[in-house]
Amino acid sequence: MNPKSAKGTTSRKWGRTLLLLGAVLSTPCTSAAQRPSGGSGIASTDTLSLPYRQFAKFLSLAVATRTPYVSMVDSVYTSGEMGIDERYREMRWVAAYQVLAVRREGKLAKAVAVITSVARQTDTGHGYVARYGIRDDTAHWVLVRSADTRGRWKVVGDAAEGFGIFHIGRDVSWLTGSRAKALAAVDSIRRARGLPVVR
Repeated sequence: MNPKSAKGTTSRKWGRTLLLLGAVLSTPCTSAAQRPSGGSGIASTDTLSLPYRQFAKFLSLAVATRTPYVSMVDSVYTSGEMGIDERYREMRWVAAYQVLAVRREGKLAKAVAVITSVARQTDTGHGYVARYGIRDDTAHWVLVRSADTRGRWKVVGDAAEGFGIFHIGRDVSWLTGSRAKALAAVDSIRRARGLPVVR
C-alpha cells in the first residue's frame, strides 16, 4: 500500500494523519445539532458481520495519533482498481466517527459513516499543505472481498467524496493552525464525547 491526513478557527460548518484510503449516497453537511457523538458505531446492519467489523476497524485506525498505525492499515485497506487516483488528493485528519450503515451486496459491501475531522491535508505535487478546521462529513466507501484481498473484507480506495482519511508525509506546511493544534483538537473532541484518547 502506498501510505498518505483542515482552515482557521473552529467552524460550525459541518460538511464533507503517514498513509491513505478510501470510496457512495452523499448527504450534505450535517448541522451541529446532528453532529455524531461517538466513535464506535451505530449501524442499521449487523454490527457483528465481517464487513462491518472491518469497516469499523478501518475508521478506528484512521484516528489521528502522534504515531500513525503504519503496519496495521494493510489489514483493512486496499487501493485496487476501484480506488480514486491517489495523487493530488485531499486527506482528513480524523478525530472521531460514527458508522451509519454497512450493507453487503454480494462480494461488495457499501459503507457510510460520519467522520469528524480537525484538518485537511492536500498533496500539491510539490509537497503537502494542511489547514486546521473542525467539521463533520458524511462519507461513503466500498469494501470488497476477493482473491486479491486473500478472502478478507477490505476498504477500497478513498471515500466516494474524493478524500482519504489517513495523512502521510512528515513534512507538512500548515497554512492555518499547526500539527500540535490539530492533535490537541483530536484529544479535546474525544474527551468531550467520552471516547478514549489515543496517543
